[in-house]
Amino acid sequence: MKKQYTTVIIEGMDSQVTILHLSADTETVLNALKYSNDNRPLTQSRKLQYESIIFVRKESGYKKVSTEDIIYLEAQRNYCNIHLTKGNTYTVSVPMNEVYDDLNPYVFKRVHRSYIINMSHIDTYYGNMVVMTENHHIPIGRDYREIISKEFTQIGSRKRVKAKA
Repeated sequence: MKKQYTTVIIEGMDSQVTILHLSADTETVLNALKYSNDNRPLTQSRKLQYESIIFVRKESGYKKVSTEDIIYLEAQRNYCNIHLTKGNTYTVSVPMNEVYDDLNPYVFKRVHRSYIINMSHIDTYYGNMVVMTENHHIPIGRDYREIISKEFTQIGSRKRVKAKA
């Protein structure tokens, strides 16, 4: 049976055009485009590449922030607190999910409905909490514990299988 191949062209918004030319069987292309690598559905506004610099609203302008300096995000209703190294915090009037959409999902992980952490800033991991750099204690929600524990290589785990005698 001969496979059917598909060519896909994706156009961006606001006079910017991104052309993605794929040649693969139709099912593979559709599955790849349906979800991104972290199972968040791709939308027209979702960026396929992630920036290492973002601009955060501050007073009457925008402050340049390196995503490497973000320790964690904290949701407060329709606001998002962006906690940075050196004790800086910016509050933006955007829901945390919208900020999360612009960040790299390999680096930033949701650990609680109100918290998203930068994995590179984790200092200590407990079953229900992570301690971030600068001693920020972030709870891990029950629904996220198993997902987050798979992100770490754990050496010396106390969970051992005992052989039955």
